[in-house]
Amino acid sequence: MVHRLAVEAGRTGDDGRARELADESLVVNRRIGSLRGESQSLTTLGGVSFREGDHDRAFELLERAAALADESGFVWWSIGVRLTLAEYGLRAGRLDAARAWACQGLADAGAIEDRLRTVYGLGCLAWHAAATGLAERAGTLWGAIETEESRGPIGHWEGERGEYVAQLEAVRGPEFDEGSARGRRFSLDEAVRYALDPRGGGNS
Repeated sequence: MVHRLAVEAGRTGDDGRARELADESLVVNRRIGSLRGESQSLTTLGGVSFREGDHDRAFELLERAAALADESGFVWWSIGVRLTLAEYGLRAGRLDAARAWACQGLADAGAIEDRLRTVYGLGCLAWHAAATGLAERAGTLWGAIETEESRGPIGHWEGERGEYVAQLEAVRGPEFDEGSARGRRFSLDEAVRYALDPRGGGNS
């Protein structure tokens, strides 16, 4: 409950209180030996550090949180942490690391059929493609997302997709549109396979 209060404090912009509560939660979880709880506390602390501009500390905390989630078998949380790392990496211009984190999170989300996080993973990789000038690839990934959106509400994604849309503006044009038309024909599983294809560094 202390951790949930920390999350709410961060959501409402009170990062000082969020850190205080997350630190308290971290102490308790370490005392009782809860790796899952420790992972959650570190995730919140990583978010606070990133928002405050201490990116190195944020990535350090979040990578530790992901490792603890893996160690404790907390797959659902591990996926969320890696996609958070991917988004933060994109924001901070750490593009290679962001792509690696996004691919790992997406692969795990697809494996457990987590629709929401699968879409987020595709969104991160569309953002990465746009940031690296791969217009057709960005369009293909975004087209697949739009098809999935047409199947019904996804969840938190609807409230946050606008930021992802904004990252695509620089590469919109004929190549993006061609890719988008292709991506709209993908099932979600096909989109995941395309996104994770190691040959996918190019525009094909």
